Amino acid sequence: MFGLRIEGSAVHQYILPMKETLNVQDLYKTLVEEVSRLPDHSPEEIESAAHHLEMLHYQNLLESVDRNFIRYKKEDILRKLKEIAIADIANLKANSTVVEEWENSNVTPEENRARRMRFVCREYKKLCALRSNQPEAWDEINELYYDD
Repeated sequence: MFGLRIEGSAVHQYILPMKETLNVQDLYKTLVEEVSRLPDHSPEEIESAAHHLEMLHYQNLLESVDRNFIRYKKEDILRKLKEIAIADIANLKANSTVVEEWENSNVTPEENRARRMRFVCREYKKLCALRSNQPEAWDEINELYYDD
């Protein structure tokens, strides 16, 4: 989108900074597609990664959403994304996570909803990388929890 700025007799055209147009339902669909493409892990892979993370006293920022997150399966994450997408604002405020800024007047409830959905999806992707034994994912965890 363009704007015009007038300086004396000169007219300058410039690009207006655009606030991200937020359609939470489109975001929800996109995130569902992303999660659906992630690998399905066996119960053994899920439990092995969860056990290792527990031994390291791993804590992610989603514990306020669900303490059993490290054992979530794909269908659990899809259900959680749907819950967030359809929850009323009062419910979201009552169960906030660190990514929301409810008292910041510049952040709308829909922006907070989108942040939460992105956050949950991002954390699940990290968890999938750990379950798939991707060395880079475990390197990050070991650096944060083990190497001290």
